[in-house]
This record gives sequence, C-alpha cells and structure tokens, in this order.
Amino acid sequence: CSRSTTAACLLPSTHPSLGRNTLIYADVLHRIDREEVAQLKFTVMARDRGQPPRTDRTTVVLAVRDENDNVPVVEIRKIGRILVRDGAALVPENVLVDTPVALVQVSDRDQGENGAVTCTVVGDVPFTLKPKKYFLHTSALLDYEATKEYSVTIVAVDSGSPSLSSNSSLMVRVVDINDHAPVFAQSNVEVHFAENNGPGERVVTVVATDADSGKNAEIAYSLDPASNGPFYIDVDNGDIRATGILDREQRERYELRVIAKDKGTTLCVPIQPMPCRFKSFLLLRSRIN
Repeated sequence: CSRSTTAACLLPSTHPSLGRNTLIYADVLHRIDREEVAQLKFTVMARDRGQPPRTDRTTVVLAVRDENDNVPVVEIRKIGRILVRDGAALVPENVLVDTPVALVQVSDRDQGENGAVTCTVVGDVPFTLKPKKYFLHTSALLDYEATKEYSVTIVAVDSGSPSLSSNSSLMVRVVDINDHAPVFAQSNVEVHFAENNGPGERVVTVVATDADSGKNAEIAYSLDPASNGPFYIDVDNGDIRATGILDREQRERYELRVIAKDKGTTLCVPIQPMPCRFKSFLLLRSRIN
C-alpha cells in the first residue's frame, strides 16, 4: 500500500518462518482525526513464493473511534426585535419577565456522549437559558436606574470523559424607558421678596430631578396658566423672575404653581403640577429704587 494515500499500511514481511496463519499488523503512519476521516479503507494483497506465485486480495475497512478532543462551540445570535449595537444587545427595561433576548447555538464536532453539550448561565444575572433550543430569556424585571448593563456568560460543557468546556459572553445594555416623573425636593416653597424690585429680577429658582437618563431626564419648567401675577419662569433652569415692579401695598401675596415636565417620548407618564408659593412681602427691609 502507498504511504501517501492512507493513514495505515500493512507492511510486507520477508521473515522465512511465516506460515499460512500468520497475523500481520497495520502501522499508523500519521495522526488520524475522526472529524476529518471517519473511515479508512484499503486493500491487502497476499502472495506466496511458489512458481508461479499465487495471490489473493481483501479489502480492510477501519472505523475510526471518536475521542473527546473538540471543545463545544457557543454562538450567540440576535432574535426578534432586540437590537444589537457594537456587539451588545439593547434590551428595554420595561420588557416582561421571560422575554427572549438571544438565541444560543451550540455545536461539538465529536459524536455520542463526547458531543452531547449542556449550557448554563453563570453568575448572578437576571437571565436564564431555556432548554433544547437554548433561548436566553429574562428571569426578572430589569431596572435601568439600578443596573445599566450586564455581562452574561454562558458555559457549555460536553459529556465526554474527561469533559471539555468553553464559554461565550453577551453584553446586555438595559435601555432607559421614561418611567419616572420629575420630582421637586419640596412640595411647597415660601419666598420673601422685597418690593420695588427691578424688572426681570430673579425671585427664586426651583429645581426638579428625574431618575431617568438622556432626554427622559431633561426637564422643562412652566407656570400653571391658572397662576396670575407679573412673573415668568425660565423653561430650562427654573429661574422665576418678576416681569414688573412689585408693590406690597397693591398686593401682598402671590401663589404660583410650577409644572416640571420631562422631554421623554418613550412612555407617557402623567406629571402632577407642583405647587410653589411666593410672597412679595419682606418684613425687615424694603428696597428704594
């Protein structure tokens, strides 16, 4: 047989004591990989030394036995409406529990028990794998304000002896949803302000905060249309200013309602007007213009 065409060969023997029932062993010429060649087939010819010589041929088929020499391969693929950007899955924080996030595909080039693979999610993350098709699902509610991203590691282990394993990671970024309304630090504010002020003079600044992020946390301020008086508010920074000169003798007290509304569009959240009271009366001093 030819060394260039097969991985095993029966080498001819010239030993004079060989008889009719002598066994001859095949030598392996180089490493055999079952995943590339699952079966070897070659022909053996026997020839005696008589005159004329007589010959016979037989075909030998060798089935290559599998060894557990391949680690499982894990591939994570996007599914459905879950967007993937820069290698990270973008999952809105308002998805329901048990929402599929990704498809996990596992392969192993070995066969039998050596190629039987089990996958698990490791670590304390709100995700789990559904069996069989291995869909990665959410296992708890997500909250952007609590945790903005997760590194989800999936470990694949085969059933060979000894077993082989590999892992793959998916970065999950939680997408902020406009689920928080702006909040004022104080529900009521009382301000004492001197009369005879200059037009446009700042009376007070009100500040609201929003636990969301980005546009969802940007706040626009306004005065309730029901509020009356010579005042206006800066829509961006909450500065309340007098449009004219205040006169305590004409009016001692003003009550204004300030509304803070975020600029989010993902989710409509009712914003309750925030009442803030202001007085134009100053007990201890007055201003002379």
